[in-house]
Amino acid sequence: MTIPNLITILRLALTVVGLVIVALWPVEGDLAELKAFQVWFPFSLFLFAAVTDFVDGYLARSLGQVSVLGRILDPLADKILIAGGLILLLPHAFRIPGLLPAWLVVVVVSREILVSSIRGMIESQGKSFAADGWGKWKMVAQCFYLESLMAFIGGWTWCRPIAEVSLWVVLVLTTLSALNYLKKAYHVLLA
Repeated sequence: MTIPNLITILRLALTVVGLVIVALWPVEGDLAELKAFQVWFPFSLFLFAAVTDFVDGYLARSLGQVSVLGRILDPLADKILIAGGLILLLPHAFRIPGLLPAWLVVVVVSREILVSSIRGMIESQGKSFAADGWGKWKMVAQCFYLESLMAFIGGWTWCRPIAEVSLWVVLVLTTLSALNYLKKAYHVLLA
């Protein structure tokens, strides 16, 4: 087991812990009743997961430890973080009006399913279909968006404009990265 893969597994485990805590938030009542731990601990775990997403990839490339397992686990951990986080925040969208439209979650999750399906098909043929710049910038935007939503829920109301702008950046980058992967897949499959 390589160091980058161990970091990815740690990131995945911490993400799941954070998601479980968010899943336990009461849908009714005032979120102010939540203990600070219940908001800021998952916020911290998600932030750690976002940062280590870049650390494990950097280490894998710089140490020459890029592996098939890493190419499977890394995007899986990303998808669980972003899709899981946004889906679990949906029942709380009324607490953050206008900041988490259901249609955006559908776009994000649909893109992840599409790209994962394409990646699985291409990788099963023994060809590499690694993430590219569009996918990485999309991930940065999505992490930033998720964190701004969590911070707003945690009481940092100054994060509202950040979340509003991030919403549209996420939409644009998610869409453009999906189109880029479709184009890339077309060329790989015809090569």
